[in-house]
Amino acid sequence: MPQRRPLLRLWALLLIPLLALLAGATALALTYSLRVTPFRGESFDVARWHDAQRCDPQLSPADCQRQQSQCLRGPMVEDLVENHLQRARSDRTATRQFLGPPTRTGALTLADRQFDDCDFYPLGACSLFGVDESQLYICFTGDQTIDRAGPIRP
Repeated sequence: MPQRRPLLRLWALLLIPLLALLAGATALALTYSLRVTPFRGESFDVARWHDAQRCDPQLSPADCQRQQSQCLRGPMVEDLVENHLQRARSDRTATRQFLGPPTRTGALTLADRQFDDCDFYPLGACSLFGVDESQLYICFTGDQTIDRAGPIRP
């Protein structure tokens, strides 16, 4: 019996850090899948961008809302931001002609930085549970060129 206790302690000493490492890796994978994955994976297509918010007149208001709440725009955001919205070169007028009018404009606080002049575009419910409406924000400098852009979830 006395030899079993040191062996159990050794297993406990090995198992506890291993479980902590596994829990940390799971948390990182879950965070990545919730925060990054919904906003990547498809090339930006301007026609699909506009069609995602356009409803067929034959659809009922509920079906139209259901279509607009799908995350149809979300997977195109990474390509849009990296390859189409050029920081400090794209201006607000060109951006609005390209993407259409924003659903709202206003201020945005990210981390410790305040942006006073941003346009917001709906992406759909891009969360894991399909509940919260995600948005693309595009913030502009005083000379109306793009300062920062990316997806957010309220």
